[in-house]
Amino acid sequence: MESESPKYLQIKQYIVRKINQGEFKPHDQIPTEFMLSEKFSVSRITSNRAIRELEMEGYIYRTRGKGSFVASPGDRQSGAGDGYSVPDESRRVAVIFADVQHHQYGYTTCMEILLGAQRVLAQHGYDVSIFFSDESQEQEQSLIAAASSGQFAGFLLLPMSSNHEHEELKQLNDRRFPFVIIDRAIGTLRTNLVTSDNFDGAYQAVSYLIEQGHRNIAFVSLKIDYASSVHERYRGYCEALSDYRIPLRRELVMEDYSPANMAAIAERLTEHIQSPADNVTAVFAINDEIAIDAMKALVQRGVAIPDDVSLIGFDDSPMLEHVSIPLSSVKQFRKRLGEQAGEMLVRHIEDRELPLEHVMLNTKLVVRKSTGKAK
Repeated sequence: MESESPKYLQIKQYIVRKINQGEFKPHDQIPTEFMLSEKFSVSRITSNRAIRELEMEGYIYRTRGKGSFVASPGDRQSGAGDGYSVPDESRRVAVIFADVQHHQYGYTTCMEILLGAQRVLAQHGYDVSIFFSDESQEQEQSLIAAASSGQFAGFLLLPMSSNHEHEELKQLNDRRFPFVIIDRAIGTLRTNLVTSDNFDGAYQAVSYLIEQGHRNIAFVSLKIDYASSVHERYRGYCEALSDYRIPLRRELVMEDYSPANMAAIAERLTEHIQSPADNVTAVFAINDEIAIDAMKALVQRGVAIPDDVSLIGFDDSPMLEHVSIPLSSVKQFRKRLGEQAGEMLVRHIEDRELPLEHVMLNTKLVVRKSTGKAK
């Protein structure tokens, strides 16, 4: 039943049905994100996802400042809907992302990567089919199997985590089937890979804090072994401390973040900040979501940022424009990640004998008002 589908998919099905039935004709304006949010009782993030996916699949186009409109049938991606021919598998690629519909920072990141990849692939004449794993390891494996079954020339994968060995990917490597991993390595498996320089980004951030006079710097994170990107950011933190001859204090490494656990982490941070013996004056969070949660929780406890503690995140998410205290952050060039992944995939589709590649993109520290000199 449609009601059992995810809400964003219900919105997509509703609009596609209206188009196929002729109720929404080419160049008609469709309901706005706000209207769809009201109709389906969902957030703007969910309705925005549905609209973006419909745009990428060619059902609609958007005009800045005016809204979203039904595309002409000839503008749709091949295979996007009923009555359209499916392209030759030699010109089709799959993009598989962990589903982040409930995670606004992750969703924004995915969309920017996706738009970069899609632009490059389209320039090379490839049609793109997009899949989400719904945060399920089983579903991710199933999608990988489908993407390598002969329907597609290759695929891009932004995996759920790094700590799961994919037997399917090992076998695909042996077959030299073209695929590229984005953002995080898969265990010890060597694959085509495009990442940001997570180590250097973290090293830049922590070195900057040290140069501002901070010596007791807390590290707040997901489990360090959750993803290679997290582990590399932890390595950058440790290396910066080591290079400045600052001992690593294990009690300041807090790798138990979850939204539900933020209050407990904030309590521990507040104790370290207010204790003359601990004298924590800075916090490095491994992503902007954690940094923003920490900022809110610390401010609620009377901690002033940056007067009492400086705070740096990682990602330079577009969501930072909604934060009351402008957050210093390490910028990732997400669209460029997608472009590089798309270019790499095309190279390996067109020449399967190429050696495996790892492209690592630079990051950039962006300093804002959440950081200051140690007092």
